[in-house]
Amino acid sequence: MSTLPVMNEPPRWRVVSPDEAKLEPTDELLAELRAKSDELETATPQAILRWAVERFAPRFTMATAFGPEGMTLIHMLAEIAPDTPIFNLDTGYQFAETLELRERVKRRYGIEVELKRPELSVEEYEAANGGPVYKTDPNRCCFERKLKLLHEAAEGMDAWASAIRRDQSPDRARASIIGWDKKFRLVKVNPLANWSKND
Repeated sequence: MSTLPVMNEPPRWRVVSPDEAKLEPTDELLAELRAKSDELETATPQAILRWAVERFAPRFTMATAFGPEGMTLIHMLAEIAPDTPIFNLDTGYQFAETLELRERVKRRYGIEVELKRPELSVEEYEAANGGPVYKTDPNRCCFERKLKLLHEAAEGMDAWASAIRRDQSPDRARASIIGWDKKFRLVKVNPLANWSKND
């Protein structure tokens, strides 16, 4: 067991067991999330992130592809809770510029974004499948080199931050600030939901 900080004023500490039970979408939890989402509807992204860290750390994480919105959240987390684990899905097909951006994040913020990689390298994967699977079966490639990693990353976590905005698509237009992610079975926090591409 390890002792980890909880981001409150003044700081307090609690003991966290690696065997601590994962959150389940009970009626009580879902009601809490709905109420908190309504309460935070007009809050700043920083306030939303502070609440998420206070409520869920150390089982709060964030995935990033190093896009503009993700970089915005990394900047905010660096100020609010720099120990928050952040990860990137390194499918093996990323541009060199993406990996360079990871190094720049490390230099600027002192945050090492963890690279989550599939078991097989691109070369091994393509050799086993007769060539680039993304050309012949993109859905399978996405599942095997991306979605499986996301499910693994969600294990042991209770919540994660997403960089989506409501103005990005009709589906995302319905996103709540805080909600239950049924696919990955954890709480999804959308601090930038109310932002637009001009923010």
